[in-house]
Amino acid sequence: MNLEDFYVGADKATELGDESLEVSLLRTELGEISLPSKLVGFSDPAFIGPESLLIETPADKARVVVTEADVSDEQDGSHYRVAYLSLLFSDAKPVEVLPAVARDPQSGDIFNEPNFIVDAGLGSFFDANLTELDAKGVNRLFDDWCDAVDAGVNQNSTLVTYPEHGADTLAITSSGWGDGVYPVLQTLGSNGEILGLHLDYLVVGASKESE
Repeated sequence: MNLEDFYVGADKATELGDESLEVSLLRTELGEISLPSKLVGFSDPAFIGPESLLIETPADKARVVVTEADVSDEQDGSHYRVAYLSLLFSDAKPVEVLPAVARDPQSGDIFNEPNFIVDAGLGSFFDANLTELDAKGVNRLFDDWCDAVDAGVNQNSTLVTYPEHGADTLAITSSGWGDGVYPVLQTLGSNGEILGLHLDYLVVGASKESE
């Protein structure tokens, strides 16, 4: 993907379909995630577990940012959809955006091809400590997400805290378009350092052509 087709941090984006049009973007800071293991997992929150793929992170904390796109025909703010769920480790300007590189937690093998969240009406980033949850714990996480969304102002995204699974461990969940296959991207700095990780819901940019 080219940086010009990546819109985290932008005010406007191009939605691609039968025609191209400019859409407004809304950026929301949800808070901070603590990553004591310096390994972040990604999946539908209902499937967090020991088989979750893991990505090495450059820090044990990250800012959580949700980018939503106004997909209403009138561009009047009546229909926002989540475009990206992002973990930001730095405010430096990225020079490259690439598929994230994940490791198999069992073998340690690196997957050098795009990694996806599959069948995810919901997506999440979480500290690797949460992969130790048993079935009851996963059900609790999912129930807590539903309760947090019901109580929150933002009906698309929220943070859920699980301090008993690591120092201030947080799970992050966000709704997208519905079940689908969504890529996880990484933005890189001039020295190749990871600046951010981004779950791309394929709402805006050239990536939508791959749906």
